Amino acid sequence: MGTEKLLDKLTNLLNAKRRKQIKQHNSLKKILKKLKKRQGKYQKLLAAKKDPEGRKRIERTLKVIYTQRKKGIKLYQDITDDLKGKNK
Repeated sequence: MGTEKLLDKLTNLLNAKRRKQIKQHNSLKKILKKLKKRQGKYQKLLAAKKDPEGRKRIERTLKVIYTQRKKGIKLYQDITDDLKGKNK
């Protein structure tokens, strides 16, 4: 293990904010994957649905999922940049 990795590990251990960000980063990654999968599921449902009321409901759900994913991706990018030291 190189010196840089060791220093990075030590920084992680000593810096509570960084640990919290890493934990949040990993959680966001999992949630975004689940939302993407769910978005695909609803898109397939929408394609198969013929009923106008049912389509409207599915479209609303898709819009909510899309908006939340977009917000999550922005937050994920911000945290990633922070962890890499780009946002100073």
